[in-house]
This record gives sequence, C-alpha cells and structure tokens, in this order.
Amino acid sequence: MEKVSTLEFEDDIFEEMQKFDIGMSLANAKIDYKSIYGREVSEDYIKAILMKDERFIFVNSNYFLLRETLEAIRSEYGNDMGEMEKFIKDKYFIKDIDRKVFIDGNQSAEVCEYDAMVLKFNDKVYEINDEDDFYKAIIEKGVITYDAVNAIAEYLGKDYYMLVEELNDIGVNLKSDTKCIAYRRNSILNTEYVDNGENILLLDLRTNEIVACMIVIYLLRLNFGKIDASYFSDKHLSSLYKLNIINDYKNERNIILTLYGQKIMERVEEFFNKICFTNNIIDEFNICENSKELAKSKGIKEIDCPDLWKMVSEPFKEIYLNNAYSRTFIDLVSEANRQEIYSLGDIILYYLEMGKYEEIKKIFVGKTATSGNKPIQEGTDICFKCRIFRCSKGMCISKNKLLYYRSCYVNKVIKEIEGDINKLDILMKDPLIIKFIVPYNLTSKNKIVMQNIGLIDSKFDILHKKDGEYCSFKDTWILTEDEND
Repeated sequence: MEKVSTLEFEDDIFEEMQKFDIGMSLANAKIDYKSIYGREVSEDYIKAILMKDERFIFVNSNYFLLRETLEAIRSEYGNDMGEMEKFIKDKYFIKDIDRKVFIDGNQSAEVCEYDAMVLKFNDKVYEINDEDDFYKAIIEKGVITYDAVNAIAEYLGKDYYMLVEELNDIGVNLKSDTKCIAYRRNSILNTEYVDNGENILLLDLRTNEIVACMIVIYLLRLNFGKIDASYFSDKHLSSLYKLNIINDYKNERNIILTLYGQKIMERVEEFFNKICFTNNIIDEFNICENSKELAKSKGIKEIDCPDLWKMVSEPFKEIYLNNAYSRTFIDLVSEANRQEIYSLGDIILYYLEMGKYEEIKKIFVGKTATSGNKPIQEGTDICFKCRIFRCSKGMCISKNKLLYYRSCYVNKVIKEIEGDINKLDILMKDPLIIKFIVPYNLTSKNKIVMQNIGLIDSKFDILHKKDGEYCSFKDTWILTEDEND
C-alpha cells in the first residue's frame, strides 16, 4: 500500500472530538478516513494510527476518548472507578470500559516499559521487581488482600500458602476489604478485589432463584431505571449481597449494583437482545408479589437454561475467584486434582495429612450436621447399599449408627472442633463423619452454580443429602481445564 500521511487525519479527528465533546468508535473514524483520503482501510489500520498519537486513549478495544477528556474525568472523580465508568457510559454511550485506563497515567505508562509487578493502594503505588521490593512495600503498608498475595506469589514463583505464612510471621494483615490492586504491564491481574466477608460456598439459592433475581433487576432497570429493593425477598437480598452483586442494601430503598453486578446485568441484557423476548415473563413479574414467587414461575424455569448461564459465566467466575472462601476452596481442589485426588472425602483427608487444619475448618466444617433423616429411617440411604466399607472398617453400617451420627454425635464433634482445631484428626480415624460434617449448600446448591458457570466439570451428578444420595467419597470435584492451568 502506498504510504499516506496521516497528520491531517489525526488533527481532524482531534478537532472533531474536542469541538463536540464526544467519544468515537473505530467504525466512525474509518468513515472519516475515507472522507479525507477517499480510500477504504481496515479498522486495525485506523487503530494503529491513533494509538501512536498520545492525544487519544482507547477505553476498550473499539472506542476511544481524548486523553485530556479522561484526565478531566479522573480529576473530577479521583479514585472512584465506578463513578468514572458510569459517567463515561452515560455521557459518551460507551459500554464495556476497560478499567485499566483509570489507573494513574504516569504509573501505568512507566509499567508498560518492562515486565514488573505493581501493587497499587489508595494512596501509593509500589513497583515489585523481586522479593526485596515486595517485602519493603508490604512492611510499609502492613496490609494486603488475599488475591494480591496470590498474584504476587505467581509472579515470584512462590507457594501461595507459604507466602501467606511468611506475611503472618512478619505481622502483615491479610484483609479482604483493603483497597489494593495488583497488575503487571498493561494487564490488571486482580481488578478491585471486593470481599464482604461472606462465605459464598454456603450460597442458599437454587439456580432458578438466582435467575429470578437477575430478571427482576433487568426488568426494574428497563422500566424504572432504579432497582427497588421492595420486590426482593429478604433471603434473595441477603444472597445478592453475599455474592457481591449488590452493595449494602440495608440503608436505602434503591439498591446499587457492584462492579460484578454491573457486568452480570450487561450479559443478561445481551442475552435478552439475542432471544425472542416474550411477554410471559413480564406478565408473571407483574402478577407475582415478590422475587420468591417469581422464582417458582414457568417463565423463570424456561430462562434458567445453559445459554443464559454461559452468557453470565465470566463475571460469576470473577466473583468466585475474588472471594476469600471460594478462592481458597478452588486452590485446594486444584492442587488435589494435580495429585489425581477428586472426591471431596479424599480431598479433605489429603489436606488433613498435610496439616492444613485451618483451611479444612474454614471450608469444609458446617455449623451443624446435615443429611436426610427420612432416607436413613426408611433404609434407603446410600450407606446401606455400600459394599466398599470405606467408612466402616469392613462392616455394614446400621440404621441406629447413622441416626446417632446425624442427630447427636457429629454435632458434638463440630463443637469440639470449634474449641480445638486438632480434633479434626478424628476424621482420619472415622471418615463417616465427613458425610455429615460437610455443609449441604456446598455440596448441592453451590456445586450446581459452579457447574453452570464452568468452574467445575459438570459430568458428575449432584448427590443430594436430603434424598440420601450423599457419599463424600462419591462426591467428585474436578476443576475445568481453564481453572486447573
């Protein structure tokens, strides 16, 4: 192709954007180019030209603003990425903004020149080239998030748990609510780690309830602009908060979406734009008095489908990877899978033998014993059919023993573990306890969600405790290939 001077083109684009205070897409810039030169070129060619000019900055792969515009917005909103993102979306009609552009320009430009890790707190940025840099920075701050530690561990090639122990030894606090971002070059490894302290592994929502909540938010935003909390049941509100989909809902009537919530709703909107939307769900929404009733409707059952879950899977994965409980669980399963250990019972015993008592107590010990009483009483529980005798030293398990464990013994064990974590040793001597001690919501409702979003392999059935199907040594957890990498 004949080389063409682009100075006039860049100046014209700059003047147009400055005069009308607009953002621009590559498609529109391509049209402007053709009007100037009378030639058809690709959007990639246009992008290559504009990225060389420091007056422009791309806020996603297809849209760009003037750098001076972004600087003015950053000056107005400071470190509030949410407000900056909202302003740009409302004023310039640009969706899917890459939040890397909100990080201080001088620091991010410096990072692009070499492959260094950066820790950014509210008030300061630290460049991390080696362990000395990291410890110097972290001793000064005295606090860091779990996910930032994980990013640093990967960068330094250190074992995550060993690094956590080293930080504890030098008095560094690991807190989930610390404003800390870890990123390398142009890529933010952990975007705004937000953990409200809730254990989402104990999620008490069925998939139809989650879908109902997403549809309620979608319809309320579509019709009224704000999300009225009064339509949600208390259980659903608290669960949306636990999942970090909404911010604190107790102090105001209109709830606000978090970064994760915004991403999820963008995907939900995209889903409905692709399907032929019927009036049935709107009718059911208008008839039902709250989200609890809506979750039981026929319309929600139809929408609770693989296509929707695939659409929202990425932001849901972010939620699971940025929650202290679920991230710990995923790391534990990942390492066990590498050792070819796949059942939940064997995973627990594996880590007990390694001495990871804190992790076992945090993730796998419920507040009370759980399993279906009726299947035990009727003699239909899976334990009565077992001939492997993994939990019974070669003997059949009697109905009386199962009832005793379910109603009395395991609850005593849980209390003893709360008082003395070393009491977990009893699980290695008596693995039948694991059947009852593992929380029901982890093995059932939460597992279904993790399968739906592609975190764990969906080939294996859910073993429902209430139906007497649950055996911890048949409860298979295998991370998908992407999460095992």
